[in-house]
Amino acid sequence: MNDRGLQFNDDDNTSFYVSDFCRGFKKYWWIVAIMAVVFSAFAVFNCHRSYIPKYKAEVTFTVSTQDRASAINGISAYNFYYDASTASHLSDTFPGILSSKLLQDAVAADLQLTAIPVTLTASSVSGSNMFTLRAEGYEPQITYDVLISTMENYPEIARYVVGNIKFNVIRSPILPEEPYNDPGYFDGIFKGVTYSLLLGLVLLLGYTVLRTTVRTKKDVRKNLNTKCIGIIPQIILKKDSPESKEPLLISSNLTDDRFSDSIRSLRSLLKKLLRNEKKVIAVTSTIADEGKTTICVNMALSFALIDKKVLVVDLDSSGLGVLKTLGVNEDEIKYSTVTDKYKIAYVEKHRIYVMKLIADGEEKDAINCDNLSNIFSSLKMNYDLIFVDTAPCGTDSDAMFVAQASDGVLYVILQDTVRISKIKEGMDSLNSTDTEILGCVLNGAQTSIMGYGYYKAYNKYGYYKSYGRYGKYGKYGGKYGKYGKYGGAEEYGFSFEDSAES
Repeated sequence: MNDRGLQFNDDDNTSFYVSDFCRGFKKYWWIVAIMAVVFSAFAVFNCHRSYIPKYKAEVTFTVSTQDRASAINGISAYNFYYDASTASHLSDTFPGILSSKLLQDAVAADLQLTAIPVTLTASSVSGSNMFTLRAEGYEPQITYDVLISTMENYPEIARYVVGNIKFNVIRSPILPEEPYNDPGYFDGIFKGVTYSLLLGLVLLLGYTVLRTTVRTKKDVRKNLNTKCIGIIPQIILKKDSPESKEPLLISSNLTDDRFSDSIRSLRSLLKKLLRNEKKVIAVTSTIADEGKTTICVNMALSFALIDKKVLVVDLDSSGLGVLKTLGVNEDEIKYSTVTDKYKIAYVEKHRIYVMKLIADGEEKDAINCDNLSNIFSSLKMNYDLIFVDTAPCGTDSDAMFVAQASDGVLYVILQDTVRISKIKEGMDSLNSTDTEILGCVLNGAQTSIMGYGYYKAYNKYGYYKSYGRYGKYGKYGGKYGKYGKYGGAEEYGFSFEDSAES
């Protein structure tokens, strides 16, 4: 059977930027929410502090003027109907008279004030002699009194401009009891939310642009100067699916074909890198929960399927453990080989051997270069391949001792999780031991924009049920998600190619 390898289109990173933005929003949305609350509260407080209530009183009336003949003869008769030019003239002169010093002084003297603390405005109905006079001020009684005084004094002041006039009230003024202006709390909240969203958008864009993680094979080559020899796709499972109760192993009939295919592809490439004398392969990562134990175990199973005698050495005491990743209860294991340094059991169910160290004191005391070198040298004669699950090199110095006693290192990188600078530190620590890094494995490769990121359960538990942040297939549903058996690989820059077994 030909192996099929999963490859990226390294020229297109658009989906990753979109994913980073969505991931940043999911991770930091609460910061935006807090900013919205803080900004809104500040805006409301500022509105409350600066709010000054204003009152308004108004009166609606018509204006009639005395005709010339009546004025000459001393007859007090007023016309109530005007042509368009007369109405227009009244409308034009009304504002000017209201703001005139003569009227202002007359009203102030009438109310015994030094100045009028009220704003007067007037509006008219076009083409008519109907007007509305408004008074706006900070004191309801003074505002009302100024309006009444203006109505009384205006005709006397206006007769020098428009002649004798008379006001005919249509709607009488009322003493205002409630302020007409709103404190603006709603506008303040709206501005606070808007500013927080804009600031949050800027922060999310910065988060997206400044993220320096490994996303593609090109990132591995460019930033780590190392070959990427395998890509393991991200698998998201439904919580109630039967697969969620099974270990994530290629030997299981319930395992997603994409995962099995990628492991077989990695096996083919790894075989080409290994010479006969290279049998001990340490599998490590920068931090915990990147999937190294699962990949280590499945690589062993993959070689066992082609009739290789494989030993898996469990040297990561802080992790889940090889046996649990295999779905095997340790109480059921019988160790057929027991020495003063290690014990080995054959797991017939999976046709591989599992080894653990035996230490007189702390297990860490047994993990040193000389001790491991002696153990591995003696075991090479009995096994075709030895995979060593070691602690993360970025958090535990044991990885350097294991690597130094091994023939090569397989470095697992969970896609878009650990900063490149941190990965470099881990790889530099391995390079300082003169250990050959066979290549990197890019784990948890996304096949949909919204579905990538946290692959934690895939490593921490070794079971489907927590394989990813969203758990067992997550919210994307179906055995293979909405993208079919291969998860939309072609659409998102993946392609499958055959490579013959060597």
